[in-house]
Amino acid sequence: IDEAFDGLRKLVEQCDCLDAVQMLHGVSGGTGGGVGAQLFARFKQEYPSTLTLTQSICPDPDDHTCGGLAPYNTLMTLTHLCTSQCDLGGIVHNTALGRLCQKQRKIKRPTMRHLNKVVADFMSDMTAPMRFHGHQRGSLRKIAVNLMPFRNHCFYIPLLAPPIGPKSKPTDIYNWLGTSLFEPNGYSTLATVDFAEWKIIQAIAIWRGEVDMCSVDAAVAKSYKRYGNFLEWWTGNISSLHCHMAHPHTTISLSMLANSGALATPFKRLSDTFYNLQRKKTYLHSFTSAGVEASDVDEAISFLNDLISDYGMHRANDVMMW
Repeated sequence: IDEAFDGLRKLVEQCDCLDAVQMLHGVSGGTGGGVGAQLFARFKQEYPSTLTLTQSICPDPDDHTCGGLAPYNTLMTLTHLCTSQCDLGGIVHNTALGRLCQKQRKIKRPTMRHLNKVVADFMSDMTAPMRFHGHQRGSLRKIAVNLMPFRNHCFYIPLLAPPIGPKSKPTDIYNWLGTSLFEPNGYSTLATVDFAEWKIIQAIAIWRGEVDMCSVDAAVAKSYKRYGNFLEWWTGNISSLHCHMAHPHTTISLSMLANSGALATPFKRLSDTFYNLQRKKTYLHSFTSAGVEASDVDEAISFLNDLISDYGMHRANDVMMW
């Protein structure tokens, strides 16, 4: 931990104006989950005013490569991140990344390099509006403040639209925002969720390239009309940021961060998996022998249940029909 934190401190000291720190880690293992959480806790102690964001790779039902300790590690890591260390966290699933590579980027057999490239593109898009000039610029702090109307709603779902190349029509990406954004079983989300039964609490669209902002506003209005599953007491559920610098080999690209009640689904899957193990105290000795108290585990599952309840309040009145 000390050696890793020293390297992080050197990077921080080289910054002229530190806005935030992003961490990409897997939460189902001891290194990404345990060591990553400790590293972030150390960072928060040293730099309490700096914004901290994560892209957390979580286990999902279609991933059979995780070990038996994955539910415990995931539960404990997400609890520590949300309660004291992380200001905003993205939920990512490897199966969703693989589906996006196959369907959207036409890669038949995606490797870990391809999956990492998808997440890296998304993380780059998050910082683009503050690194390059554009119509509507914004920092990571602005994204965090607007995306999180409640303190305990600190997670979001990342989405990537199919990029527009030199030979494609710009209207394609506007149509995607207006018609295919929250499509169930779509290939644009980086997490295994279904928006059909849940309301969108808040979403932020990040545009890169030469876009027509009037067309953007029209696409957002079309999205409101098509889905309708937004919070009734809140206006402007989709905010837009923009920079002129596009990705290489593309003319226009769009990334989105969506805070939605759909996050209750992966958290409920985690809770059910954990209860199946806890009922027979499976693998619990591996944590108690390392100094983890049983009360800490009970406190973590209590927090997860509160999180499920908070997000579960945002179930849609009417299921979206496609």
